[in-house]
Amino acid sequence: MKVAGNCAGSCTSGTVVRTTSVPLQAKLTDPDGHRVRGFFEVRKGSSLVYESSQEVASGGVATRNPGLSNGSSYKFRVRGRDPYGSHGSWSSYFNFSIDTSGPGKP
Repeated sequence: MKVAGNCAGSCTSGTVVRTTSVPLQAKLTDPDGHRVRGFFEVRKGSSLVYESSQEVASGGVATRNPGLSNGSSYKFRVRGRDPYGSHGSWSSYFNFSIDTSGPGKP
């Protein structure tokens, strides 16, 4: 799982993102090779602010682009479901903040 591009530094949990158009990504796999639907959940604190899903081939990357607010901190998680309704466990939360102003000049 990652927040794609536009990160201040590496895109790891706890990163700062410089855009409100944050592409959230997760690589989804099924042990039997079936297609997988990824369910994305974004929270601001304990409040659910976005949920969406996307189906991809096993091993594919699902991408969702929620419109989020500048100056806020969020966390997202993902889980997969195969075509037969078997859900995987929720991932750990990936934490990130949005700050479009960027750092000051030295």
